[in-house]
Amino acid sequence: MTRSRCYVAAGLGVALALLLAACDGSAPNDPDRDGPLGNSISDAGGQCFPTPKGDVGTFAVLGFGNSGGPARISKVSLVDPRHLQLAAAWLVPTTGSDSWGVFDGYPPDGIPGPDGNHGVPGEHWNERQRADGAVIPHLRGQDQEDLVLVLRPTGPEGSAKTEIVYYTSGGTRYMLNLGAWVVLVGNGNLHGCAKVTGPPA
Repeated sequence: MTRSRCYVAAGLGVALALLLAACDGSAPNDPDRDGPLGNSISDAGGQCFPTPKGDVGTFAVLGFGNSGGPARISKVSLVDPRHLQLAAAWLVPTTGSDSWGVFDGYPPDGIPGPDGNHGVPGEHWNERQRADGAVIPHLRGQDQEDLVLVLRPTGPEGSAKTEIVYYTSGGTRYMLNLGAWVVLVGNGNLHGCAKVTGPPA
């Protein structure tokens, strides 16, 4: 007898509908992908940059607002990391449109600057929160939270396909795909990114 991976028996309409939902791969308890922190993105581009051997690099090009009520971040994670560890993650309130970008080492040492904002107008590093467990209030206008990721390559090249922010707002669970791939060349070779033309396979 041949068995299909999803077997639907005749029965009541409600039961049939539930079984069909199970067959199409949907899961009613999965977090919503679009929410008050924004809509998930499948491909927002990416970044490759070198770091000295044995050091970390800071990836700070991503941010989001909050159009709803308070949102609590439960976890920030890398998707399909290869030879790459998430050493630290912060959320930094920002009232401008600029971000730190990418640089060697831990923040804020990589970007010297006056006024406590380390060279980026509107970046309030002194008000940062650890990303896991952070609470983001409702944000108005262009105000946003910049996601500052400290990444440690554990080989000659470290990579991740994207980043996911898991959070809860108004009793609903969400997972925000930021859609940005990242590659770190861990030997400090400035030319190491020349061969990187897209996201990791």
